[in-house]
Parts: sequence; C-alpha cells; structure tokens
Amino acid sequence: MTTYHHVLHAPRRRSRRMQRLARGGRAIVAHRDRGLRERVACLMRRDGFEVAEADDGYAVVTQLARWTLSDGRSADVVLIGPRLAGWSGLDLAAELPRTDWAPAVMLLMDAEEAGQDDVAELERRAGTPFVFRVPFEDEDLRTVALFLLRCARKQRPKEPRMSDETRPIRHRRRVELELSVHDAEPFEEIFEYADERVLQLEPHVVGAATCRVTIARSKRIRGAYEAHVKVSGPEQLIAVRRRSHTAMGALRHAFGELQMRLRRPRSGVEMRTVDPSAAGRNATREDEDAAG
Repeated sequence: MTTYHHVLHAPRRRSRRMQRLARGGRAIVAHRDRGLRERVACLMRRDGFEVAEADDGYAVVTQLARWTLSDGRSADVVLIGPRLAGWSGLDLAAELPRTDWAPAVMLLMDAEEAGQDDVAELERRAGTPFVFRVPFEDEDLRTVALFLLRCARKQRPKEPRMSDETRPIRHRRRVELELSVHDAEPFEEIFEYADERVLQLEPHVVGAATCRVTIARSKRIRGAYEAHVKVSGPEQLIAVRRRSHTAMGALRHAFGELQMRLRRPRSGVEMRTVDPSAAGRNATREDEDAAG
C-alpha cells in the first residue's frame, strides 16, 4: 500500500496584492523567548499587520481589551507560546476562541518545548490545528496567518450602508487644479492657498475648466519668482503671469489679477430686466408723440 503526501509550499515571492491583504489586520505575538517573539513580530509587520508583543498571559488579555475599547475591534490572530508567565498559554489558546473577542490562535514552540516528549499532549490541550515548532519556515507561518485573517474578515459582520440622507455630500469641483512647483517653498502653503483660491473662483468660471498653476524662479530677474496661472476651458481662456521676490507673493499677485479679470464684465452694455407691460406702455406713448 502506497500513500502519497501532497505538500503545498508557500510562495517565496509575494506580489503587491499579497502584501496588501494584511493591511488593517491585528496580531498579538506572545512568547517567553524574546528572540522568537521579535522574529515573528517582524514577519507580521512586514505583511502589514498591526502587531503587539507580550511576554505573559495577562498582557495578551490587556491588549485585547485595549483594542476593543478603542474602536470595538480586537485582534484577528494571536500567536502564542505554551508556557507564559501569569496565565498559561495553553489555557489562553483553548479559551480565547470561545470569548467575544474570538481571535484565531496559532501555537508557537521553541526548541526546548518542541523537544519534549509530551508535545502531542500540548497540541491537544491547545485546541488549535496551527502549530509551528522551531525550526519552521517563515513563509509557511506568514501564509497561515494571512489565511486566518481572510477567514476572520469573512466572518466579521458588515457595516450597514449609509442612506442617501445621512451620506455626506461631497463638493464636485468644476475647476480642477494642476499645480507645478519648481525650486520654491513652502510647498504645503502654496498648495493650500492655490486650492482655496480656485474654489473661490469657481462661481465666476464659465462651465468646467482647468486651472494650471506653475511657479518657478524667474529667468529675467535674478532671485525673483514667477507665477503663471491659466484657466482654460471650452468657453473661457485667461492667462496671468506675475513676478515677486517670493513664491507666495507672485502667487497672490497672479490670483488677484485673475480674480479681477473673471469678475470684469464682458462688455459695457448694461443688461436690465424690463417689465413687458411697462414696455408696451412706453411704445404706445412713443407712437402717440410721433402722430401728434
């Protein structure tokens, strides 16, 4: 009789999608061996887990309660050793899945624990099928942790969708901002000012348009800056270029001129609303004057 064993090897190279799977996941690594604990915690952080380390059983329960009180979500995976101070790791591994926290549990054994004669008894008391004994492959542990995280996310209740009445209304921009800054500071202040002024100019812009802002050192005046602001759309095209000894000064001057041009009337003709009845009376009076 021949028995065939099928071995599934973990991927040695992870794609970007695999690296993004664990973002937002939480894991607790608890073991008495500091070197093993730091090694496993580093592996979990590399995949994107939020990791907390503990060296005794009371710290594990405290960390679970702290996360739950902060945002209502506990750990997804707990990697725990069988021998912990304060509270036995085997008892925690058997009891934690039955609590309201309900994390997935993985058992970690160092060389001393894995070399004992009663390893089978330890695994039976832990109550978890995911047991790793030193030496173990790092990629195998990472694959199992990601698998348990995906299972936990599927079992997690989905948040109710917001109705249209409670959903926040986002401002739809008609004028998109394109900012290009060359050798000018401070960039954060420049961007905030330009974005705020573009939003203020939107009511005066005809239709949808693009506001391109370019700030660079002036080629004509040494030490000065030049700001070029251009509003281009299917029905409107205005370009302004201003210089100043600072980048923010040139930007303020350019937007000031742009605002004046946008608010300036297109022609000298004054448009007024005329009452039709009044217009008829005026026309009749003019006809009578002409006849007389």
